[in-house]
Amino acid sequence: MAKKTYDKYSGKSPTEKLTDARQALFDALLADMEREGSRWVKEWSFPHPPMNGVTGKGYGPRNTAMLMYAMRDGGFRDPRFATFKMASDKGCHIIKGSHGYPIERWKRMLVSKTDPTARLKQPKTEEEWKIALANPEYKAEPRCVGTFTVFNAEQMENTENLISVECFKPIEPDRVADGLVKASPCPVIETPNDEAFYLPGADKIYVPQRNQFTNVESFCRTLLHEMGHSTGHPSRLDREQCGLMQNRQKYAFEELIAELSSVFTANAIGLDLRGVDDDKPLSGDEVDAMSNSAAYLKGWASQLKDPGGELLKAATRASKATDYLVKDCFTPSLGKDYFKSMELSNETVVETDMEQGGEFEIEQDGGEFSLDELCASKCEEADIANGGDCAVMTSRCEEGR
Repeated sequence: MAKKTYDKYSGKSPTEKLTDARQALFDALLADMEREGSRWVKEWSFPHPPMNGVTGKGYGPRNTAMLMYAMRDGGFRDPRFATFKMASDKGCHIIKGSHGYPIERWKRMLVSKTDPTARLKQPKTEEEWKIALANPEYKAEPRCVGTFTVFNAEQMENTENLISVECFKPIEPDRVADGLVKASPCPVIETPNDEAFYLPGADKIYVPQRNQFTNVESFCRTLLHEMGHSTGHPSRLDREQCGLMQNRQKYAFEELIAELSSVFTANAIGLDLRGVDDDKPLSGDEVDAMSNSAAYLKGWASQLKDPGGELLKAATRASKATDYLVKDCFTPSLGKDYFKSMELSNETVVETDMEQGGEFEIEQDGGEFSLDELCASKCEEADIANGGDCAVMTSRCEEGR
């Protein structure tokens, strides 16, 4: 009996699948930001970030963002995903009528330093790679070369052979608040005011006092946003943070990084943001801060062929910020064992741990890969141009007024 294809984007090429999936992510994020302001995070908060339900490993930042959209789109709370083949090999059955979600497949590619679009015969063995890379004209580079279609565990039956997620317990907000302050990469100053911001020159975070917030989750969410900014300090990830207030687009891009990082980090440590400010209307400051990011997303949509791809570049930077916070700051403070089941992304992401077979598609011609627009979306971020004087990174304050 032929295998039935369950694919939300069936009949489309790999490039079309990814473009449509990225656009869906982009549209959903923009709509939530415009409608909910800073509370958009509630729809994107999960007890555990997306993970491979067979290997237990996490995904890279781009695929994490795409699967967070899948969980939001499908209303899933289970973080486990797998391809049709991997699910079948574990005795799982995809529920009839379920739609899969495409994610990116990344692979190490041999690339010409002078002509990155040139078609090259790809090494097949480590020895061939060693010989190829001995040539100073070539380099190895991660490239997006195709797609996998994955399904959530809630779209499956007989999932007892998938990795258990019972060990992933959400962290208590009251416990984590003190831990975040203690583990911050820079001093956190709680002061009775109505704004939260990171001051790059002084390398300090200022936030309102906790009793000014509706709940502890709101305090933690605001603090994580500012911590996302703080990772850009020259002593850390060294993002450009001077003069951003004079350029709204650059400022909005940095805000978007901090916004995404706050969600990635909350998901990584098990902090549930669904209770953030349920009973409070948006303040003017909140609307202004979020409208900057929403306006920036709209600007992408009007100027770029693949705005969703650009959003994923911001997600890559945000993921680096999360990796820094969790690995270098939070783990020593909150306990190594708490994060032992979390496998975060590397600085450059190659999805080598993704399963072979299944719903994988790729254009191949005699051992030479076609490096078209799909492959051109390599995992790196757009540069932020130099600015003038250092500016304060302000954030929305989610206090109850």
